[in-house]
Amino acid sequence: MANCEAHVVTGHQGTPHVSASDAGFFNAGIVGLERYVLNTSEKLRAEFSGNTVTIYPGDLVDQGRHINLPEISTIYIQNAPAGYTRYDAIVMHYARDLEGVETAQLQVIQGTPSQSDPGYPSISVGDIYSGDVFDNCDLYYVLANEAGIMSIETSAAFIVISPLSDIRGALKDNTIDITLATGSEQYAGWYYVDLPLPRNNPSAISVVSATSNRPAFVQLVNRGQARVYCNQANVAVTIRCLYCTL
Repeated sequence: MANCEAHVVTGHQGTPHVSASDAGFFNAGIVGLERYVLNTSEKLRAEFSGNTVTIYPGDLVDQGRHINLPEISTIYIQNAPAGYTRYDAIVMHYARDLEGVETAQLQVIQGTPSQSDPGYPSISVGDIYSGDVFDNCDLYYVLANEAGIMSIETSAAFIVISPLSDIRGALKDNTIDITLATGSEQYAGWYYVDLPLPRNNPSAISVVSATSNRPAFVQLVNRGQARVYCNQANVAVTIRCLYCTL
């Protein structure tokens, strides 16, 4: 059997060994593999006036790369030709140069003017995991006419993800504990009772406690019913239903 050595990323090795790629894969494993805005600072919110879009501070993760916009940034949008409208995209552009230096900056990708129905501009994207040296994360689409900016839309890729603390709170608020007594019916030596669930499709269901710590377990029978088992009849068993709504 081949001896395949693994890389202990968060371990001391005596020499510098942790790369941006290591950190990127770790971030992606926790946050997700795509492009996300973090619930920090002002979450890259945008305002516009005249020909100027203002982007407020925030953080995003682009395929594991954590990118921070520390200060308010202003972006100028050119007028469309007279009688035309045009969509421009505001993107966070990621790049890696020949020396391996990685940078990111806000950029405008200008669309094609139209007299009736302008479309979004085409945006080139890269696969950072596979070694691509660029990517564009579209944040906003700006509609402009000959006088300036008409409106601004949030991109479908602009996904603000909830922190783990919010998810924990949501899970905690959606637990339902039920105590019931096992019946006299037996299956394979176990006494059981059927339980209609208060809500269909729990994310998880488990035994919390049983009288005198008797062995007990619970199984889902279908979307709205569970069966609780114990090795003795008429034992009080508490089960917990977890419903995740995020």
